[in-house]
Amino acid sequence: MVETNHPSACYSLGLIHYSGEIVPKDVQKGLLLIQKGARYKDPEANYWLAKQYFEGTCFVKDPAKGIEHLKISAGRGYAKACSLLGLYLCQGKYLQKDLVQGISYIRSVLDELENKRLIWLVSELSISNTNTHEQTKTDFIVQLVKKVSESCDSDTRVAMADILLDNHIDEAFAETLLNAEIKAGNKEAKRVLGTYYLKQKNDFVKALPLLEEVAIELDDLGIQRWLGGLYLNVQGYQNIQKAIVFLKMAAAHGDPESCWLLGSIYLRDGRNVDEGMPLIRIAAEKKYPIAIEFLAYLHKKLEDEGLSMTNLDENESRRPSENTNNTTTIIPHDKETATLSTEANYTEEPKPNTDPTSGIILPEEEIATPSTAVEHGEESEPITTPRYSSSFCRIW
Repeated sequence: MVETNHPSACYSLGLIHYSGEIVPKDVQKGLLLIQKGARYKDPEANYWLAKQYFEGTCFVKDPAKGIEHLKISAGRGYAKACSLLGLYLCQGKYLQKDLVQGISYIRSVLDELENKRLIWLVSELSISNTNTHEQTKTDFIVQLVKKVSESCDSDTRVAMADILLDNHIDEAFAETLLNAEIKAGNKEAKRVLGTYYLKQKNDFVKALPLLEEVAIELDDLGIQRWLGGLYLNVQGYQNIQKAIVFLKMAAAHGDPESCWLLGSIYLRDGRNVDEGMPLIRIAAEKKYPIAIEFLAYLHKKLEDEGLSMTNLDENESRRPSENTNNTTTIIPHDKETATLSTEANYTEEPKPNTDPTSGIILPEEEIATPSTAVEHGEESEPITTPRYSSSFCRIW
């Protein structure tokens, strides 16, 4: 068939030589055969060459030649080419922007595209949807999501709803989609919707119950740490029992910030030193600066008084610890604003946002204190943390 210049045969044999999967690899021979197939207007060969020119893989990057091959492929009805050409027209990438024509190209092959391709289109079109007045494109994106939602799995629906929320596209529809998936038992949908309520809506009434469930059900370290810091430090939200619950979860991951916070709670007023000091040491071993400085300060204070850390351990091993096994019921909330910090990386030494003499530090991302929190309930007593003083050093 290659002998008779059959386009499809030229392309297929060219790929075999180019990849070397069946015969010895011969890139040059493979490219010549693929180009031969393209000359005879094989749509797959032209699409393949278009991508090489866009990416600069086999040839010098040349978008103009890429568009030329892409148009030949799309002109012969190849679905992938039509969808890519339509996307570029919608984005104004490599050629003049034309929303109507771009959407027309994509719409003409919708039934031929796999869900994976449709999801990619949703993502790409959403990211480029910077002009809020492009209602035509926004409506088409939602149409694509609805089409894919009819036949895709639950996780895919959640991922597409997340794309819509991130790009502020038909948020009501995305919220409805996520609530349906939550009812169906999708735990990731709780994370997406809870984060949306918190970061974009500042709606704590809806956000906190969802995020608490995510912290427990998905064992999400970032959310565990954030909830622990919120319930420990932020005025109007303070709940020491709930702070301990979530910080314990995060500390179980070995998270240095959570170990420091939880250890500080245990050390406050000289209680539960047996539990507190090991946590402080873990934080110091993981190079958490304030824990390192605290231990250095404590060591110096003990040294000045003729004692050592060993004396502290021996004294505390003989002292009965108070019972701190508090159980906490997760309850609804009626508070208002804050921001969510779910990322932490201590491969490099972190920079705390307070000096060592200020006790506990807040999570690195700023947590805004709700201005109206007290209006919803009685103002709670601010939770204090250990200070560096002689009386604290003599906690035994």
